[in-house]
Amino acid sequence: MKFVHVYNPSHPWPGVTIAYEVAQLEQEQVVSLGASFSSPKDTYAKTIGRTISGQRLRSQPLQFMLEKEDTELKAHRLISMLHAFALGTEYEVKGNPLRPSRFQVRCAGKLIGPDGQLLRVEFDANENSVGWMNRIPRWTRTFLGDPP
Repeated sequence: MKFVHVYNPSHPWPGVTIAYEVAQLEQEQVVSLGASFSSPKDTYAKTIGRTISGQRLRSQPLQFMLEKEDTELKAHRLISMLHAFALGTEYEVKGNPLRPSRFQVRCAGKLIGPDGQLLRVEFDANENSVGWMNRIPRWTRTFLGDPP
């Protein structure tokens, strides 16, 4: 498990920690993500971010399938993938979290990812699940779109 921390050291709030793992398959790479979000009201802490994002990676990973030729995975690509997902996510309505909105079926779909390529995205959810990806804070759309 590896981590990417997105925050501004001179102004450490808000912040995002991304835990990730990469698996190689015959035709593609599977990038599994878990993320934690530090509120703009809280000071960002890497240790707390690692703990929460690691737990989310293990319990309910968000998976992106990439073509195998894409062998080098850099931090900015992970940030862009999470940002693309956040842009297509609905938020709470009257306290009830909604499922991500861009998916044709409940647990899989496609997004336009970094560099304009098509990403296949999958996550483990059901009608009653309340996963971390259902509750991505609104401020992350802007924050991840223009990281410090």
